[in-house]
Amino acid sequence: MVAIGSPFELAGTVTSGIVSALNRPVSAGGGGDQTTVMSAVQTDAAINPGNSGGPLANMAGQVIGINSAIYSPKSAQGQGGESGGNVGIGFAIPIDQARRTADDIINTGQATQTFIGARVQTAPTGGAQLGEISPGSPAEKAG
Repeated sequence: MVAIGSPFELAGTVTSGIVSALNRPVSAGGGGDQTTVMSAVQTDAAINPGNSGGPLANMAGQVIGINSAIYSPKSAQGQGGESGGNVGIGFAIPIDQARRTADDIINTGQATQTFIGARVQTAPTGGAQLGEISPGSPAEKAG
């Protein structure tokens, strides 16, 4: 497969690799309420800052995902706290998920965002553990 984007403002960059995993749970974005968890396509194609939003395509030219995140371990952090570049683990939003969001925007003018109203963290024994629950949220209503 190939990843297309503009890493580090280098337009029209194409890198190749393989799909390493499907349905990989990935946290991306800022902390707190800005964190997004997705079931991602994992790839070893070089995805760097600036590739986000570019297509991840198979060798038949079919878009299978939208480049969105990279794994940057703390040891790969640059000066000033900036994320490092590619370390061989990149993630893409699966195309079926991206298509649903695009259809929402086309049909209603806005994307539907899932909200459960709870802080989620990794449980000590694996899986997810709910933390603070927002009053009146879907998490509170679900018990």
